[in-house]
Formats: sequence, C-alpha cells, structure tokens
Amino acid sequence: MKAVQFVSGGAAGLALLTASQAHAADPTKDRDPGDRTFYPTPVAFEIGPAVQLGGPHPYPISIGGRVGMHARIHRYFSLGGDVTFTQTVRKEAVFGAPIGGSHFRIAARACTHASIMFFCLAGAMAGMTVVSANNIASGGFPNDVHFLPMLGIGADFRINDWFKIKPMLEGGPMVGVPVTMIDHQPDQVYEPFPLFGTLSINFAITLPTLLKPGEEPK
Repeated sequence: MKAVQFVSGGAAGLALLTASQAHAADPTKDRDPGDRTFYPTPVAFEIGPAVQLGGPHPYPISIGGRVGMHARIHRYFSLGGDVTFTQTVRKEAVFGAPIGGSHFRIAARACTHASIMFFCLAGAMAGMTVVSANNIASGGFPNDVHFLPMLGIGADFRINDWFKIKPMLEGGPMVGVPVTMIDHQPDQVYEPFPLFGTLSINFAITLPTLLKPGEEPK
C-alpha cells in the first residue's frame, strides 16, 4: 500500500513539475485577458532631420526634416513611403534678386537589406516654393511639379526591439527641372543643376501589437 502511495505521489509531483516548466517556457499561455503584453511588429514610424545639397534653388544648402513609415516584409526586403521638406538656409541673388524657398517631396521606396546596411530605389513627386523681395521671382508650386528618381544607401543601428537610428544618404536627378523667372523677363531665368542629394538621420519607432508572433487574431 505504501509503495502504491509513493508511486502515486511521485507521479503527481512529476506532473506538477512538467506543468511548471511548460508555463515557464510560455508565460503568456494562461495570460489573463486583462493583461497587456506588447510585441514588436514589422512596421515602424520614422522621423528625423534632413540636409539637402542641390535642388531647385540658387543657394545649394537646405535644411528640414523627413517623416515616413516602412514595413519589413522579408528578412532582406522592406517597403515604405515618406515625406521630406527642406528650406534654403539663406537667399542667393540671381540677376540682382535675392531668391530662396522650400523643396518638398512625397516618395515611395523599396529597400534590400544586408546585415546593418540597406540599399533603396525610390521615386518621388516633388514641388517647390519661391520666396523673393516684392515677389519679383515667379515659379513654384503647382506649376513646377517634378519627378525625382533616387538611389539611397543607409544603415540600421538597433538600440532595442523598439528603437533604431537610421542614417540615410540618397539622391538623383530632377526630371522636369523647375525654373525661376526673374521680374517676368524671359531672358532672366534661373535653371538649376539637375542633381541633388539628401542626408537624413532617422529615428525609427517600431509599432506594437498585442499578438504574439504567429498568433492569429480571435
């Protein structure tokens, strides 16, 4: 009788130990519906400063920012979109008229990833504004909308599951180069050099979900 009790007690202890180990391996198995455990998704929100060299204005340096989102659809590939806005640091005189303004673009991009590096192919629709004394210079949105095919290279510096720092350099030609006319004189037209480049430092914040990886919504 004692032997039977010993075997029964040992079996119960083994079952309890096994259940405890299973729960430790999956602490969310018996999670209360009111608990909130967040998991990272493949989608991230990005924001950061940007510096542009070249562009549609006479002064070659503009500063501003970039905001966007991207989704890591595969270990080696991601898709995303963003908006970049820059403003000339100062005005530059053309035919005696100081001219400045802004440059903005809406882009879609596809990137391939290798280790911490990534390489992107992007296309953007862009516009500009022109600022001058007494509005002597004419040009700007919506008449000077142009297309920007771009190549880019960057790096992913992972801080943790939720944050990354992503410097990126990209550039390309301006297709349909916007021009600025001075004092409405056809012989006083500023036509920019058709290449530009942008350096941005992006802070990526991963969006959360309550679902574990591979778990289906109920």
